[in-house]
Amino acid sequence: MGNTTSSAISKEILEDLKLSTKFTETEISQWYENFQKQCPTGRITPEEFEEIYTRFFPEADA
Repeated sequence: MGNTTSSAISKEILEDLKLSTKFTETEISQWYENFQKQCPTGRITPEEFEEIYTRFFPEADA
């Protein structure tokens, strides 16, 4: 965890996400793969976060 990079989401994290969200294993894995492609460093800037947040929550004040 932390600064390590991996091409696949760990089984432990995947199980945690499945239990605490309504998303399927396939959906979570696809989101993770897309994130890795778009953010190969595993990090985003505050501006990138705000842009993503605004897309998910257009009525919110980011």
